[in-house]
Amino acid sequence: MALAHLREHPRVNPGRIGLLGFSKGAMLSLLIAAQEDIQAVVAYYPLADFEEWLDVTRYSFPKSFLFRGIRRHFMKELGASTWEEALITLRSVSPIHHVEHIQAPVLLVHGEKDRTAPLEQAQHLYRSLQSGGKRCELFIVPAAGHVFNFRDEEQGKLAWEKTIEFLDRQLKGNPHDVGSEITTVRLNSGGNALCPLSMGISCILPV
Repeated sequence: MALAHLREHPRVNPGRIGLLGFSKGAMLSLLIAAQEDIQAVVAYYPLADFEEWLDVTRYSFPKSFLFRGIRRHFMKELGASTWEEALITLRSVSPIHHVEHIQAPVLLVHGEKDRTAPLEQAQHLYRSLQSGGKRCELFIVPAAGHVFNFRDEEQGKLAWEKTIEFLDRQLKGNPHDVGSEITTVRLNSGGNALCPLSMGISCILPV
C-alpha cells in the first residue's frame, strides 16, 4: 500500500502524514483515516451517506426518477438483486458510518450550491464528527457547485489557501489547534480552474 511505503521512506516523518481528496477521493481519504493513523484529512465535497443521498422519497419528480436510475446503476455495479442488498455495501463505504474510528483532525470543504453532493451531506458529517468529540472544521464556499475549484479561480484559490493553512497547522504547527467550526466565505465572481488535481483523486501529503 502507498501509505505503508511512504512511512518507510527515509525522508518522511511517519508521524506527520495528511490525506487530501476530491469528491470520490475525499470519501476514500475519510475511509482510510478511519483505518490508519493519519494526522490530518482534507475532504473536498464528499458524499457522506449513500443511503440518505439515494433515498428517492426525499426528491420530487423528475429528480426522483433520476435517482431511481442511479439506484439501479449501483445495484448493477454491485451485483445486487435488491436495493436492500446493495445498501449493505453502500453503508460500508459511507464515511458517516465510520466517524467513531476517525481520529485525525478533518477539514471539510464544500460548495454551498453543490447539486451533486449536496451541502447537507457535509453538514451531516460535520455534526456527526462534532457529536463524537472529533476535531473538525467545515469550510463553505457560497454559490459554489461541485468541483468548484476546477471551474472558478477565485473560489479555488480561497479554498486552497484554507487547505494549506489547515495542513500547515496540523502537520507543522500545533496538532491540537482545531476545534469544531463552520466558516462561510464571501467571494466576487471567479475565472478559470485553479487546482491542478483531478476530481476523484486522493493524495497522501507527507511533511
